[in-house]
Amino acid sequence: MSARAGIVVTGTEVLSGRVSDRNGPWLSDRLSELGVDHAYTVVVGDRAEDMDRALAFLASIGVDLIVTSGGLGPTADDLTAETVASWVGVPMVLNAELEARVWAIVEFAQRTNDVPRMLDAMLMRGYSLRMQGRFDEATDAYAALRAAATAAHDERYRLESHLSDAKVAMDRGNLPLARDLLDRTITEGRRAECIPIVAKGLADRARIALAQHDHDLALACLYEAYELAPDPLGRERILSNIALAFAQMGLRDAARDAALLVVATAQDRSTRLTALVNLMELAVQDGRELVFEQYRRDLAGEELTPYLEVTYLEVCVAGFRAFGRQGEAQQTAERMLQVAERHRLNEFVLKAEALVRDSGTAPSAPVADERAPTTRAMTIARAITDMRIAAGLPD
Repeated sequence: MSARAGIVVTGTEVLSGRVSDRNGPWLSDRLSELGVDHAYTVVVGDRAEDMDRALAFLASIGVDLIVTSGGLGPTADDLTAETVASWVGVPMVLNAELEARVWAIVEFAQRTNDVPRMLDAMLMRGYSLRMQGRFDEATDAYAALRAAATAAHDERYRLESHLSDAKVAMDRGNLPLARDLLDRTITEGRRAECIPIVAKGLADRARIALAQHDHDLALACLYEAYELAPDPLGRERILSNIALAFAQMGLRDAARDAALLVVATAQDRSTRLTALVNLMELAVQDGRELVFEQYRRDLAGEELTPYLEVTYLEVCVAGFRAFGRQGEAQQTAERMLQVAERHRLNEFVLKAEALVRDSGTAPSAPVADERAPTTRAMTIARAITDMRIAAGLPD
């Protein structure tokens, strides 16, 4: 019996159809030449969570080999190497030979005056050093990039170097420094009308705001990033994050509006299904058993990735307990534990074990969020509601 393989192709442009996938078919042909059966090709966007789910799915169906393609560039959304290393539990190791080749490219670009290639290579080197935890060297590499970009009058790469410095600061745990760097870079990006830089900066700034429990600022950053993002897939993912931010603020109606928009418009199946799970959870929080049951049954007929399946089961347990269906809660908690153990989702194993112990008891009453929403949050909430109404979606 021949070996079976799965291919994971990463790239938002490929997923959206703007760029055709040539690597996947080529890899399939090479696998066939080696006598390996090609079982699945999974295409995901430039997001570590999506790639992690794709890897878990292919592992769950028992393929003998997983081949990845894409996501190996120098920018922040190129996460293949880091994600795969984390998934298999192998540390990242610097390839000194490859690093020397990168510098050879830089020197060649300098000699031939190929500035774009030179700047790209310099950004790649800084990224490689940062992924290895060599933060001082990465900072030096980004400083060199900044100097080269300034000399070449390339504002985009100069600002990319500042965004990269902010990521180093976040990696070091210095959130105040990262915040200041991002605020300054966003301001300079606006002045230079460099929209991709502004969008990237706002997304990172939202991460810091959430880490510091400043949900209002995170929401504002996400909403502006949503308005600026030219990529439809990027916009729907930002909208999904907006729904989560609303939920964390206790603004469940706004969270529901955003999630309904994602379900109705998402091109990415994973994003759409995740929004359905979020809507099911909101129904539990609102005490709407019939709505909960509708979403539960809709999702029960879907093929879910392991990560999303255990998330779905966790929400099911919460719903069964909230609506007094303790027997179903116990059975679902046990199923969640089986799925989490089978796919080595250790975080969910711990949660499932606790749910198995507690699922037979009545849930504690949720703590109400007594914070008054800010004017800014309510303005964004109204804008999201207007979008839902314009799309003809019921509340």
